Amino acid sequence: MGRISREARLCFIMLWTVADDAGRLRGNSRMLASLLYPYDNDATKRMEGWLAELHSERCIRRYCVNGDQYIDIHNWLKYQKIDRPSPSKLPPFAEGTPSTREDSRGLGEDSPPEGKGREGKGREGNAREEPRATPPPDEPNETHRALAAKLGVDCDAEWAAFNDRVLAKGKPWFTDKAAAFRGWLRQEHKYAERDGRVKPPAGAPRRPAL
Repeated sequence: MGRISREARLCFIMLWTVADDAGRLRGNSRMLASLLYPYDNDATKRMEGWLAELHSERCIRRYCVNGDQYIDIHNWLKYQKIDRPSPSKLPPFAEGTPSTREDSRGLGEDSPPEGKGREGKGREGNAREEPRATPPPDEPNETHRALAAKLGVDCDAEWAAFNDRVLAKGKPWFTDKAAAFRGWLRQEHKYAERDGRVKPPAGAPRRPAL
């Protein structure tokens, strides 16, 4: 970690808040920048560089499956202890899986398969398929409510604030609304804990005073 910039180290920790129980998450850099750094206008341009640093030092593994980008947090169980893990809905990392790269426009798109360009015919036409989104939930599910109760935040109030944020931006910044809201809840807990509005979970290390 000493070879990684301070900003990339913070990004690494932020990724934990949106990873599933297997340490996997969707890896589009623009989506992650909007989700993890909603108040930092420069994050969209810098996120790709932070992810590249983490990938180069094998803190994370970036890969593509069927044109979609994913991230696997290397040695995930060294950082997080999951009491009752849920099976991941995301494809696992496998050696030889195509990686991702930053293209000439800096948008973090997928690398084309070896021996093929971006143009083609039929199903591999000029237009790149958009990430396939899961059906968005109409209200918080039981997993959200259990997580909110564990973190000590108001699930319904945060659901309303989360949807207001989506409406204010004009379009979603995520491809999985349920996962995005889990990340929102964890982030809100961090803000509330910092401001003294909630107590940290039992057994959590105390943060040093700034």
